[in-house]
Amino acid sequence: MLRVLVAMNPTPEAARLLNWAYKWAETAKDQVRITVIHVVPIRVMGQMGVEDAMAGRDLEAAQAYLTEVTRNAPVPIEVMVESGDPGPVICEAAKGYDLIVIGKHERGISDFLLGSTSTYVVRNAPCPVALVG
Repeated sequence: MLRVLVAMNPTPEAARLLNWAYKWAETAKDQVRITVIHVVPIRVMGQMGVEDAMAGRDLEAAQAYLTEVTRNAPVPIEVMVESGDPGPVICEAAKGYDLIVIGKHERGISDFLLGSTSTYVVRNAPCPVALVG
């Protein structure tokens, strides 16, 4: 079975990532398992290294959003919400996966810029990465 990790933020634009993964996965039907991951960045208050009190609510909100947008998926979906530095967390979570699907930011027709998370993942992923824009 092919394991695909879709890294996304809970935004309307991120639906493109899911649609791309769904279309790709439907060609293989029962041979693909998709996991959607969102990483909530840890915010630090002051110099004490204290986690923001909102982090727990951010995790719950992300879990609820991802559960909702994957509810009618045409293939089996697992939802994963983590906290930390998104790039390293995604790469660590991708161990054992066959493909990571992540978004890119496009600027113009022939030029594109990758966000810092996408750049990190492309450079450090333990498996191939599909950039979807």
